[in-house]
Amino acid sequence: MKGFSAQQHAEHVLRLTRNMYALAEEGDWEAFSLLESKRQQVITCLFDELDVATELNQIAGLLNQVIELDAASIRLGEVEKKRMGIDINTFKARKQAATVYQKMLNY
Repeated sequence: MKGFSAQQHAEHVLRLTRNMYALAEEGDWEAFSLLESKRQQVITCLFDELDVATELNQIAGLLNQVIELDAASIRLGEVEKKRMGIDINTFKARKQAATVYQKMLNY
C-alpha cells in the first residue's frame, strides 16, 4: 500500500474496523479474526509511512473512531465469551448427568 497518504491508510483502517464490528454483531468471530489480520497489515503500513509531526493531527479523529469501534467489538466479544462459558458449563453438567444415568442403568 505504498504511495497512499496517511489519510487514505487511516480511512482504510476505519472501513476495516467498521466491517469487523459488523461481523462481531453477527457473531462471526472467524471472519472477524481474518479481517483483523488484514487490518493489522494496513495499520503497520500506516505507521511505517506516517510522518508523526505533520500527519498525526490530520488522522487523529479517524483513529479515535477506530478505538471506539474496537472497544465496542471487545464488549461484544466479552458477552460472547460469557455465553460460551455458560454453554460449556451446561454441556459439562449434561455430560455428567448422562454418565451418572448410564452408571445407574448398568446396575
